Amino acid sequence: MKINLRQSRRGHAAVEAALILPLLVILTFLLIEWGWMFWKAGQIENAVRGGVRTAILPSATQAGTQKIIDDLMKQANIAGYTTEYLLHNPSTNGDSTLNWSTVQAGDQIKVRITVPYNKVSVLGISSLNNIPLIGTVPLGPTTLGSSATMGKEGT
Repeated sequence: MKINLRQSRRGHAAVEAALILPLLVILTFLLIEWGWMFWKAGQIENAVRGGVRTAILPSATQAGTQKIIDDLMKQANIAGYTTEYLLHNPSTNGDSTLNWSTVQAGDQIKVRITVPYNKVSVLGISSLNNIPLIGTVPLGPTTLGSSATMGKEGT
């Protein structure tokens, strides 16, 4: 029985492609997801900045600030987020819940937005740490978030 060497090489190439192609496809989708995560993180940061800029105005209200944040998050097509309004104490580096009626000029107002990762994932995964076929690999966060602090303006 004579073995054709050319057909044997084609068989090796097919086996190699079958082994490598799934890994390349997974890597491609991971890179897409990773880039998407950074893009969404930037959009969340933009909403936080818009919110804190509104919150420091002398006539600011929680409803008005939340509307700005809601509009920016809607433009970014992000839902399921939580917004916190905090009073930042620079001397202790601590935060407490902001009371909008007692805030004074010079107070440090912090706005924080957090989003569960599955609300922004392009692939619909809960985090980059739980990828099917790969398992638990520490590749990214389970939530995305941002915060910004600015001083309240006077009248």
